[in-house]
Amino acid sequence: MNKLLAIDIWNNLLDILSKTNVIVALILAAVGVAVAVLAKRVAFAIKKTKNVEEAGNLILILKGIGLILIVVALVLIIIP
Repeated sequence: MNKLLAIDIWNNLLDILSKTNVIVALILAAVGVAVAVLAKRVAFAIKKTKNVEEAGNLILILKGIGLILIVVALVLIIIP
């Protein structure tokens, strides 16, 4: 009985993960997290400076873009 239950859980999980909107949402979430985490390095590379004051606004913009991508991914996963 337990083996049948485990097989059903894996089949349901595979069905959910094979949907297009879930795959797109996982990719968007991964990109959003990467942008948010690496925002400081990307901002310094774009501005070609090590001064936080010069790159402050760009860091905030990049973190905002990362947050927006994560929220869009969440909405895509919730909406069937």
